[in-house]
Amino acid sequence: LVLVITGSMTVSIDGRPYAVPAGHTALLKPNHHEAFQFDTHRNTLHLWINVSPDGLPPSLLDGFNALPLALPLSDEMNRLAELMLALQRSGSAPEADVIRTLGWAAMQLFLEEHRRISANVRKHPSVLVTKDEIRIR
Repeated sequence: LVLVITGSMTVSIDGRPYAVPAGHTALLKPNHHEAFQFDTHRNTLHLWINVSPDGLPPSLLDGFNALPLALPLSDEMNRLAELMLALQRSGSAPEADVIRTLGWAAMQLFLEEHRRISANVRKHPSVLVTKDEIRIR
């Protein structure tokens, strides 16, 4: 996963370019050739969550092929990435079990966010506004 906080990036996957704007998370799948170009007009702040598919539950792996390249970056995904960075800064190795588990959680979160967004697309906008109002109160 690549979280684009500010700026933007273009990732070429197997020679085909895709734009990823600020505020989005990109899912990069294994066994592809990728090349990156970051915004040339402003700084791009981005974070990586590198997860090996080895050890991921088969049910999770099966769902990834249907996922889009990018989703809006959620507060939850951003906090998860910040937690992983904080643990590494405090001495946890990138291959530590806690980092690996949080990486898997990030993958599951990406899948869940896609499901949630897909479900909301089918709802009338007034329903979404009403639900947001109820959550705020």
